[in-house]
Amino acid sequence: MMTPQPQSSLAAVTSSNEPSHLRAVAWVENEEWQGLFDRAPLHVREEVAKIVHEHTAALATTFYDTLLREERARPYLSHEQVNERLHSSMQRWLRTMFVVPAASITTMVELQQHVGKVHARIQLPITLVSRGARILKDAISQHLRATHLDREGLSLAQQFVGGMFDLALEVMSTTYLRDARRDVRAGEAYRLYSLGQNVAAERERQRAALLDWAQRVLLQMHLNGGKGSLPTLRRSEFGLWMYHKGGASFDGSTELSHIRQTMEELDSQIVPTLLSAARAADTATVMKTAQRFHEGVDHIQFLLTRLFERMGEVESGRDPLTQLLNRRFVSTVLAREIALARQEAGQFGVLMIDLDFFKRVNDRHGHEGGDAVLRQMAELLLQNCRSGDYVFRYGGEEFMVVLVDINPALFHELAEKLRVAVAEHSFRLPGGSSATLTTSVGGAMFDGHPDPQRLIQLADQRLYAAKQGGRNQCRLD
Repeated sequence: MMTPQPQSSLAAVTSSNEPSHLRAVAWVENEEWQGLFDRAPLHVREEVAKIVHEHTAALATTFYDTLLREERARPYLSHEQVNERLHSSMQRWLRTMFVVPAASITTMVELQQHVGKVHARIQLPITLVSRGARILKDAISQHLRATHLDREGLSLAQQFVGGMFDLALEVMSTTYLRDARRDVRAGEAYRLYSLGQNVAAERERQRAALLDWAQRVLLQMHLNGGKGSLPTLRRSEFGLWMYHKGGASFDGSTELSHIRQTMEELDSQIVPTLLSAARAADTATVMKTAQRFHEGVDHIQFLLTRLFERMGEVESGRDPLTQLLNRRFVSTVLAREIALARQEAGQFGVLMIDLDFFKRVNDRHGHEGGDAVLRQMAELLLQNCRSGDYVFRYGGEEFMVVLVDINPALFHELAEKLRVAVAEHSFRLPGGSSATLTTSVGGAMFDGHPDPQRLIQLADQRLYAAKQGGRNQCRLD
């Protein structure tokens, strides 16, 4: 009987820097998996492998068709590309799990760890994974009952299949929970980082953005009789900040909820009534509604002040050179933007930006010159992005920008704006000299796929294409 042998070292199964309890779990699963193979006669495992391989496509179809009938699974499985990729991935998973001669235990453990990481990354509820395993076990059992196996053989086959799924779920769940805990810690760290920014300056900036929007509404009403259109408060600079960066900073606060309620009332009721009354020259309604308008803006300012008063100074998670967001927060921010995009049917995009021939700066002007360029690059990006957008130092001379609440046309426009801003900037260098640099940009719009890592990879691939295509250009499609 050909069965895999236990590995002599756990390094192949789990990283040596894992917590000791995770290493112990991996070792137990290693021994238990070996025991499954030892207890199942070769002819039984061959019959199971035959069934699984003959019906792989049908099993995958049954799995996804069943889950897609559940409302809670649709956000994760309804995207066409997800469905196509997961269907083929499920077939590969089944063929790897049930094959004779068997795959090594290390291979199977690493496969479950990978699946668990993906599930954690897209925040797939672990209960759905358990439900899916039950669907597959039942389907395989039905096929087994139609084989020539005797009663004892059928019992051993079903025990083998059940044990394989149970152990696979244990490894997936261990990895899932580890990664989920890490993401929770990163999310909390990001929230603390957000709270640790220059509180007074940010408060005044957002108060000014709110008042700027209010003044534009009143000017439109008085100068043009309410004609024309205006951006809603939700889509203004203040609104973008409040729903994205502010939302991350103040998540869970009652003030945040009340601010959003007041914003919604201003956008959907008060401002339309005010502009309509101005167009109709209805002075009484204008006066009455204008009072409600001022009260709403004042209420938001009051709540905003209370929020900022609660902030503490926390210095963590900031890139020490550029003072931009650290890449450790990328997953947290993208997961939040994906959730917002689902809730509001909105769009956002990711730009990967890399300075062209940056090594020449270090070679000619030393690392001091390179650091000066990177600091100025960070300032350029911040100056040319909106207050609700996110700017990261992704690594080395590479930066990431998350553009929120954006359509494809504006996505292209802002990407090109950033590229031109860099190309036209004169970078100051130590010793009084200066240099001009260009940048290559790769970008991708969120298309409904639940895995943020795929969005990063797509933008990164397009950045590489921009580099290969001659640099100093944007590749966004």
